[in-house]
Amino acid sequence: DQNRFEAIKDILANGSTNRLPNKRPTSRAIESVVLFENEEVLSNDVNILAKNILGLSTDPIYQTKNKEVKSEVKVVVKNGHLRYATYPILVGHFKDDGIVSAEYVIDNMLNQKLSEREEFGLYPGDIGTNLVHLEDEMHDIGVVVVGLGSVENLTPFLLSETIELGCLEYLLSVCKQNNKTKNDKIGISTLLIGSNYANLSLNNSINAILEGIINANKKVQNMGTNLPIIGEIEFIELYKDKADETFFTLNQIQKRNSFYNIDLEHPLERVDGARSFLPLNSQKEWWRRITATIKTDPVKNLKYLAFSASSGRAMVELNESYANLHIIDALLDDNKKQTNWDRELTKAVFELLIPNEFKISFRNQQNILLILDHKTASYPWELLNYDENLEMPIVVSAGMIRQLATTHSRKMIKPVVKNTALIIGDPVLEKKSGVPQLPEAAVEARMVDTLLTNHGYDTTPRIQKTFKDIFKKLYDEYKIIHVASHGVIEYGDDKKTGILLSNDIVLTAAEINQISSTPELVFINSCYMGDVNADKEEYFRGKHKLAANIGVQFIENGAKAVVVAGWAVDDSAAKRFAEVFYDKMLSGENFAQAVKAARRACFREFPRTNTWGAYQCYGDQYYQLTKKPQKLGAEYHYILEKEILIDLENFIDDTKSNRKRDSNFMEKLNLISKGIDTSGLRNATVTELEIQALAELQEYGLALEKFKLLFQEKEANFSVKALELWCNCKIKVLSNMSSAQKKGLTEDELKTTAERMNYLLGLGRTSERHNIMGSIQKRQFLILSKINARREAINLSADHYRMAYEIDQQIYSLTGWIIAEKLINDPKRLEKMDAAFDKSALIYLEKIMEELAANKKDHDEFWDIIKPVNLKQAELLYNIDEINDTKAKKLAHQKKRKSIVTTIKSLYSQAWKMGGGSPRHIASEILQMEFILNALIDLEKAKPAKKQRNLETTVNAISELIDFFKDIR
Repeated sequence: DQNRFEAIKDILANGSTNRLPNKRPTSRAIESVVLFENEEVLSNDVNILAKNILGLSTDPIYQTKNKEVKSEVKVVVKNGHLRYATYPILVGHFKDDGIVSAEYVIDNMLNQKLSEREEFGLYPGDIGTNLVHLEDEMHDIGVVVVGLGSVENLTPFLLSETIELGCLEYLLSVCKQNNKTKNDKIGISTLLIGSNYANLSLNNSINAILEGIINANKKVQNMGTNLPIIGEIEFIELYKDKADETFFTLNQIQKRNSFYNIDLEHPLERVDGARSFLPLNSQKEWWRRITATIKTDPVKNLKYLAFSASSGRAMVELNESYANLHIIDALLDDNKKQTNWDRELTKAVFELLIPNEFKISFRNQQNILLILDHKTASYPWELLNYDENLEMPIVVSAGMIRQLATTHSRKMIKPVVKNTALIIGDPVLEKKSGVPQLPEAAVEARMVDTLLTNHGYDTTPRIQKTFKDIFKKLYDEYKIIHVASHGVIEYGDDKKTGILLSNDIVLTAAEINQISSTPELVFINSCYMGDVNADKEEYFRGKHKLAANIGVQFIENGAKAVVVAGWAVDDSAAKRFAEVFYDKMLSGENFAQAVKAARRACFREFPRTNTWGAYQCYGDQYYQLTKKPQKLGAEYHYILEKEILIDLENFIDDTKSNRKRDSNFMEKLNLISKGIDTSGLRNATVTELEIQALAELQEYGLALEKFKLLFQEKEANFSVKALELWCNCKIKVLSNMSSAQKKGLTEDELKTTAERMNYLLGLGRTSERHNIMGSIQKRQFLILSKINARREAINLSADHYRMAYEIDQQIYSLTGWIIAEKLINDPKRLEKMDAAFDKSALIYLEKIMEELAANKKDHDEFWDIIKPVNLKQAELLYNIDEINDTKAKKLAHQKKRKSIVTTIKSLYSQAWKMGGGSPRHIASEILQMEFILNALIDLEKAKPAKKQRNLETTVNAISELIDFFKDIR
């Protein structure tokens, strides 16, 4: 029995059960092995174990174990920005893809920790690979990256499997780093991994994610480890429509699927940063992945082209082409030396090579990412043409980038950090060789050298040098390698393929493989022909074979982008291609855009050549040699109202992130406003959102001007909240009108604003309206002259904050109330306030602080993140030195003040690092601290001298915080 059972284990280890229709039998098989090895199976009867593997067991032990893993899992759906994820974020990464989209946002939040690992070749890609980074002192976010393999091969089963393994690694990491045990339930936040890609619909994705996480829990429990389990899954989605669909799908799963045993929390949670999505032209920036590989039919014993394509619409198309590859090779063979575009030939090759079902991808001029093997890489995909009369080639009107399907990639990659470049141009050849020099290659090399030098690169030019001079420098470290020289195929007695460096010296893939460092960008232009002797001419044909040899070697070495000429090119056109390509890459464009721009320039200026399509461009389409500076000035053209609303929503969200504050937001908003006015689509809804954008930029005066337009709209379908925003903007404008000449005007305007807010309060009491009234009274206090009137104003401010807090118990209202009362410092009022909290407002503050610490990620926006800061600001006023304090008590106050100031700085700095804060938030903190400082001093001065407290150290503490907030801004 033991031997038979070991055989079953071997089957499991080799993955045979993966062929079963779903994962549950596989899980049962694993559970059977675990039960057996833990000696918890009462019988060694292998038939019982086999029943477990087939999912047919009625064994009571199995049933008991199965009950143990039926733990209920809480599920939450959150709609908004990733910065408000409660737990480490589960995200998928396709093999050979760049770090883009949500993964790019996470990378920024982690200060490029993900990019760093990717550069070293230590990043997940294949199914089952993963990376876990938990929160630490430097980062307030964790991430679990799971490899998704290739887009075209991803299935719900594989997604479930890779998530299960990723979650197991996460549980092990949490146990090790945070000392969590089986008595703890932890959580994980997850994106909708793989949804609408490959074979995965949204429903497929959600089910696979749930199954992967729950299977990880089951495995942990069945193995009897001390690891925790995942007790809460938080789905987080940026776009509103998709979040709604996710919530609906999970609700259906909860009702109909008992296997998952989930408890879906109602309602769906909206947090800051949620966006709308306009599905028009949604395929524009999508790169359609087409895989083409050579396979052999085992029955017919014929080679054929196997095609697959991910459409981005929850499906993978598969097809086979039995086109005669010998005919295609023969057609291409006759065109080896031609530098002109033979439209008839490339159309014939297109019709022969591409299955009919896939031709539409080329005709629709979609961006195409070609995944090729070593054989299919030799075909001139870039030159293909579906219409003899086509005005613009496919790769000129749309993007086309290659990636290589290889199993020979270098495991350890040594990236080059410094901006260094090796430039090889027209190596010196012996005259007796019968191979001419290439003066145009030298011209190109010098041009590239100048371009790179002007952009701060330390270049090593080896132009018209001997092979010895070249080899001496070849093995230094370079970020860029550029070669412009003769390329040869099966040259000389040794039949070498590579770059000709002298009469009998060829730089081949073998020598390239010995380069220990890894360049980021390689450009090989080896297709200048020159006047070659007839007996040597054959060595210079078949450049596509050279490209598939030398170019592929650099790719397997780990280069991020490789451009290599695979076809004969025109000298002038080749120089222009290189010039435009480098100009775009050095200015921060991504690889795909730089290639597309170079192809367009070539086609526009040299339309009769084929140089625009002669270059095979391999790499990550999103790769950037340098970061692109922000460009402003682009005009906005709107034809739909929803376009405007989405642009404004996105703009407002961007203004809330301090990470994006290096841009000229006001200029961008002016361009949006101009686009709105020229579109004729302006209405109250649009203008209201535009006002919100101005308020986020603290352009309160301009916002009030826009309010005039809003209040004059014929269709007054703006929200009541707009009226509250008007009052807020008015208060902010009046806060800056502090000169003596404007004092009377400010007072009148504040009274008018208070009257309007009282009118709204008459319609209905809300916490927001009471908070605004509290803020109005604070401004009144600052500008009024008579002390009694000022006391009345601050008393009213405290009352309104109290009423606001009584309505919805918001911390902003609570701290506003407590701070106002502590500034007033009336014993009777303080006693009444303490009574409202049973014992003491201070004790209540401390209790709330503890609750926030226990739920530190329970927040919907930046104001939630800084709630502890507001609490500490209020606590600061409990540590003012009283007249009758002993020396010991004063020292205790001093120590507490220092601790509070330090805590406020630390808490705010951590919140600011998350990227959710903006200058508006900082301005509010400064305004609040300045109010506290002025009110504290003025009210204390109004008391008789003998009753005045010692404010010196408290004033210093508040001033220190004001300086801190100004510095962080």
